[in-house]
Amino acid sequence: MNLRPSGDINADAVLVACFLYEAFNLLLTFLFSHITIFCKMPDRFEVYKETNDRFQRILKKFALIEQHPREYGTDEPLSNRRIHLIAAVGQKPLMTVTRVARLMGITKGAASLLVSAMANEGYISKMHTVENNKEVRLILTQKGQIAHIAHENFHKRVFEKFADGVTIEEAENFNIILKKFEAYADYYLANRGF
Repeated sequence: MNLRPSGDINADAVLVACFLYEAFNLLLTFLFSHITIFCKMPDRFEVYKETNDRFQRILKKFALIEQHPREYGTDEPLSNRRIHLIAAVGQKPLMTVTRVARLMGITKGAASLLVSAMANEGYISKMHTVENNKEVRLILTQKGQIAHIAHENFHKRVFEKFADGVTIEEAENFNIILKKFEAYADYYLANRGF
């Protein structure tokens, strides 16, 4: 399996990976200094280092995975950004381009370009509202629906494969840690001017 990036590097994936890496380092530092169970461990630094190294490897792998387009039932490879636009519109029909931009964490201009490209490729249809002709609402075309359903099925297969080796208790504990990680990331973003 070739994990080297192709010629195109998804800048958003790299930025997300860098942010997650920094936030995770800060989270681990916080956890190790505030949770008594970690303080009692004789090899605290080794546990921290192993966890940090594993997290870095996972982030790099996901950044590489995100770079490779996949087919979702339409015989056309779709990038991560494109399929997630389709997923967003499929889950919330009639959303606006502004809402798409917020959901995807991109500018309205970038969202508008992406929506236009996906409309030209036949995945999304733009509808102007009666109340405001400037406001555009988005719905999936039949081709978009096919890709959306295939994408949902892809995630179900991935989840089922992952869930096979994880107990409910492990999943609950992992979710607790992720909630703390997310809260710390939110705190970091709110207090660091990002």
